[in-house]
Amino acid sequence: MKWIVASVLCLSAACAQAKEACNMELEGGLRITKDALEFSQGDTVQYKILNDQTLWSKGRLVALNSGQQILVKEYAAGIRALVPEVRQLSLDGVDLAAQAMNLVFQEFLEPGNTTTQKIAQEFTLLRADIEQGFASGKPININQKGVVDGDFLGAGFEQRISNIVEASGKEISWDLIKSVVSAIFSGDEKASNFEARMNKFGEKMEREMKARSQKLEVRGNSVCRSVAALDAKEETLKVSIKEISQFNLIKMKSAVDLRANNQH
Repeated sequence: MKWIVASVLCLSAACAQAKEACNMELEGGLRITKDALEFSQGDTVQYKILNDQTLWSKGRLVALNSGQQILVKEYAAGIRALVPEVRQLSLDGVDLAAQAMNLVFQEFLEPGNTTTQKIAQEFTLLRADIEQGFASGKPININQKGVVDGDFLGAGFEQRISNIVEASGKEISWDLIKSVVSAIFSGDEKASNFEARMNKFGEKMEREMKARSQKLEVRGNSVCRSVAALDAKEETLKVSIKEISQFNLIKMKSAVDLRANNQH
């Protein structure tokens, strides 16, 4: 069942799955606070941008001409503009996971079970935690592997995801086992009906989730284009300012079309 909730953990450029989806790598760490953007290599801060305009490199203020000042402001603005995009992508991922779970529950669990209600409540809480995490002004720490600091979404966030998977998996597996055993001992006709039911559900699941995931795909593509545009700004910044020329945050492994996706 892990595939159903995987999207919950996906925080776009701040997550390993998104790195693959955007065909990118992070070659450094990033810390986003209200007043600063800090770029690090390992545990060492290489440079930081204060108040989205002042550049410090290895503890020293960097003197900027007017053109460089504009580049720094644009780069900082691009990073901050990415945050609400990531927030919405994360919320859409939770919603899609919840919808998928609901489809599975409707098919495999008996009416009136308590698991469906409990899981729905947990998804609601997860959604609220994501909203709170982005709205609270907490620092966002992204390491070189693209993993967001766990404190950002509250203590035990990943464990709660695991609990959802475990609880739903147990319920569905038990109900499915009962259905299989019943089909085996009830003759060929019921077994055939069970197989037809599974095939029908598989087709329904694929059809409905494909339609529902299109919105997430479009938003994900938009985030990837924003990341690619940010990488282009970073390269321009490095060429212009020698003090940060050796540091690289984003590496695109292949070109990304920066135009809007009008396929959907």
